[in-house]
Amino acid sequence: MKAITPLNIVQIIDIFIGKEIRMPSVTFVCYFCKASYPASLITIRCERCFSPLDVCYSGKSSSAKNVLTPISDSDALISLGEGNTPLISLDELGNLLGLKHLLAKIEFMNPTGSFKDRGTSILISIIKEQGVQEIVEDSSGNAGASIAAYASKAGIKANIFAPSNTPVGKTQQIRVYGAELHLINGTREDAAEEAIVYYRKNDLIYASHNLSPYFLEGTKSFGYEMVEQTSSAPPSHIVIPVGNGSLFIGLWKSLKELQRAGVISNLPKIQNHECENRYTAAILPGKSMERLSLWRDS
Repeated sequence: MKAITPLNIVQIIDIFIGKEIRMPSVTFVCYFCKASYPASLITIRCERCFSPLDVCYSGKSSSAKNVLTPISDSDALISLGEGNTPLISLDELGNLLGLKHLLAKIEFMNPTGSFKDRGTSILISIIKEQGVQEIVEDSSGNAGASIAAYASKAGIKANIFAPSNTPVGKTQQIRVYGAELHLINGTREDAAEEAIVYYRKNDLIYASHNLSPYFLEGTKSFGYEMVEQTSSAPPSHIVIPVGNGSLFIGLWKSLKELQRAGVISNLPKIQNHECENRYTAAILPGKSMERLSLWRDS
C-alpha cells in the first residue's frame, strides 16, 4: 500500500486562503423550512419544524476562497492534532475488485480513533470560547470518547451518557479522559433522553454531536484534506460510511465550498453505506466502480 503524503489542515487552509482565516457573521438556518436564528449553543433544532440547522455565513469575500469557520479567533482552537490522516492506495484490493486507483482515507488515525475528532474540535472550541464550564453529551461510544478527550483538553467537565451495553473499551476510554460517565440501562435512545433530562435539570449545555450545527463545520476538514491530497482533482466516486451522517454532510459542504471558490470544478458522486467495518474508499476521476461493493466481515 502506497501512502499519499498528508498535509496538516492548517497547511491546507494556508494553501486555499492565503494564510488567512476569516470569521464572517454566523447564523443558523433550517435545512427544510429555511427559518433563520442567531447562532447559539442552546439552539440545536428549528423551533418551527424541529428539523436540523445549518451554519450559514455572511460577509464572505468576493473570491470566497476562504475556509469558513465559526471560531472567532483561530488561536483559540482546541486541538489534539486531529485531521492530517493519510490517503493510501489500495493496490491489491483494487486489483481484486477490478479497479484502478482505489484509495482509502485512514480516519482511525485521528487522536481518539475516529473522524468524530474533527467535529469535536470545532464544537468544543466554540464552547470554550463562550466560557462554558460543564457540558452533557450522549453517545454509543466514539463521539463520547472524543467529546471527553477534547473537553479535558479545554478544562471543561463532560457528562457522557451511554447505554450500559456500550463496549468496555469505549467506556474505559471515556473514563480515562476524566469525563463523568452515566451508564443507562436501555437503548441508545434511552441514553439520549436521560442526557436531555439531565442538562435541562442542571441548566447545562447540551453538546450533542448529533444535533449541534457546529459539529458539522469541523467535519468539513475531511473534504479539504482529500482535495489537497489528490492535487485539487477529487475522486469521481466516494464510498463513505454513515451512521448519523455527519461525515457525509461535512464532506458535501466542503466540496460545495471548494466548488464555489473555483478550487474544483466537478462534484464527485457519493455513495453512503452503513456497515459494521467502516472504510472510506475513493476512486480517482474517470475510473469505473461498477464492481465495487462493501461487505461485512463474519
